[in-house]
Amino acid sequence: MTLLVRSPHKVEPIFGPEITRRLAVVCGDMTDAGAVQRALHDQQALVHAAAVVALERKHAARVLHDNRRGVEVVIGGAIEAGIERMLYVSSAVALFCPGAASLTLDAPVSDGATAYTRSKAECEMYLRTLQDRGAPIRITYPGGVIGPDDPGLSAANHAVLTVFRDTAVVTDSGLQMVDVRDVARAHVRLLAAASAPGRHLLNGHFLAWGTLVDLMEDITERKLQRLPIPGAVLRAAGVVADVIKRVWDFPFPLTHEAARIMTQWPPLAVGDEMGGSFRDPRETLRDTLLWLHAAGHLRVDALGALRRHLEYPH
Repeated sequence: MTLLVRSPHKVEPIFGPEITRRLAVVCGDMTDAGAVQRALHDQQALVHAAAVVALERKHAARVLHDNRRGVEVVIGGAIEAGIERMLYVSSAVALFCPGAASLTLDAPVSDGATAYTRSKAECEMYLRTLQDRGAPIRITYPGGVIGPDDPGLSAANHAVLTVFRDTAVVTDSGLQMVDVRDVARAHVRLLAAASAPGRHLLNGHFLAWGTLVDLMEDITERKLQRLPIPGAVLRAAGVVADVIKRVWDFPFPLTHEAARIMTQWPPLAVGDEMGGSFRDPRETLRDTLLWLHAAGHLRVDALGALRRHLEYPH
């Protein structure tokens, strides 16, 4: 197995010494055609999960260029190399349409209001064109991916941390949550399957914001701080934040688009057409909170009843 990485020194802390010894590492960026070609040499399958994620307006041009160019270089290079199993990790956000009753794989690609979501939409349209031409590409659309052993602190894990440690905003709609371990298992099945390439939703579980807080309280036997905000108010605050950011480009996660996703997300039923199952959200949240403590993001006294599980279950 070969990894294309920008920072080789991060490989061992993420994978551990035993797995790292079995990996070949190519140093480079996803837009570096030469590095990508070296990484693709003699490979039978490809997983492309890289993307530039940055909310500040000053990074918009780079986000749009690098994410689209990265897909062209990596997927295009794999097609030229004759690789027959390609998997691209998209996001359910690429299919999100405010006001829709549900998300479907045949839904029009969302335009996106920020550079990141626009870049995902452009990548999606490019890949669908390749699929229509017969390219063996499998695309997955996970919901909000949370879970333990995060190399950094993903947006979804950061949201869980904020809800638990600070204040839980309880508003309309909820979180479409999928465990990172279930996502990984689905990807392994897709790469190993003899089924035809296509597009696959990885729904996970939908939890209303209040239900999410209830579950965290039940797991930890703690009372969490709640801040009820109507969805319309939160969306209006997102509009104000967008206007302010045109003058002061501050790194604040609230945007009108983020508020719409947070308050107008159509609940998706649990389902996996690949024959797998999604673990109980209680297990996902328990393991995520324990990992957040182990990684230094949560004090031990915040864990409440979870302190009895301090030997973190990998």
